[in-house]
Amino acid sequence: MYSIEYRSKNGFIEYDKISRYKYEKYSDYKDYILLYHNFEELFDIIKTNIYEFWVHLYKASEYNRLNSFSQFNDLMSPLLYSNQKIANILTSVKSYEDNLKRQVSNYFGNSSKEYNGVKDTFSRTFDNSFEYRFFYNLRNYIQHYGLPFVISNFSSKLDPNTNSIIHNSFNPMMKKDELLRYKKWGKAKEGLEKLDNEIDVKDLMNNYFSSLLFNYKDIKSILNPNYTKYRSTFLEIYKECVSRVDETQEKYNRLALIVFIIKKLKYKKQEKYILPIDLIRRVDKLILVHNLNENNLSRTYTYLKSLK
Repeated sequence: MYSIEYRSKNGFIEYDKISRYKYEKYSDYKDYILLYHNFEELFDIIKTNIYEFWVHLYKASEYNRLNSFSQFNDLMSPLLYSNQKIANILTSVKSYEDNLKRQVSNYFGNSSKEYNGVKDTFSRTFDNSFEYRFFYNLRNYIQHYGLPFVISNFSSKLDPNTNSIIHNSFNPMMKKDELLRYKKWGKAKEGLEKLDNEIDVKDLMNNYFSSLLFNYKDIKSILNPNYTKYRSTFLEIYKECVSRVDETQEKYNRLALIVFIIKKLKYKKQEKYILPIDLIRRVDKLILVHNLNENNLSRTYTYLKSLK
């Protein structure tokens, strides 16, 4: 026997008996919402890592303006942190791609339009963006060859009227000839060879984020319709259960209501899972944040670039 039940102060109350077909369908919906949550969460990790990279450059610039780096450790620490930040970004992007392909393949199958759509989106991003290709191979460079940032570049911007310092800027730099010692740049090599020998990555990183953002939006257009449909189904069940809770109960208990999908077995045993309302709330928050704040990193980049 299969049912939907909710927990109240009087114990478990049955909301509705359901068929085996509905039980399995709702279980499938729950798995998909987890998949979609992971997609949004993985992209949020990328965005956070890129934001922390920009914040690191800003803080190092400000520290130099206020204290003037002079000791060897003062010069090396920002460079080491820059390498740490870039490694975090590239690892999170690789995790985003690999985990998403695996999860979509497991859910839909390798021959599905959804899996092929996701795979084609990553291939298109790789083919259309030099920056995506560059950083894709830079992750392999870090893993197998060495750290990319080898030069600490500090510069100042002067007020033309007073000749006083307005801004100090920290730019971690890569050396092209050192990068090219690594032989596995693939399709990124031609673009890499056209860069200056001392490479400032601000422009590259900004364009890289733009390519990731387009990638995210394209994959969202593939995955979001099912999420919207399954979300609506679960929220309707939840609202119905909330409406049945005794009005005399505290408002907190009504808002914190837990709904279960239950499969009853022999000898009073049962399998059950919680209706993923909290997960849906988390996903909705991530979607809202990504929609509202997608330009924040570009604005940070524009400000840091002005400090040159």
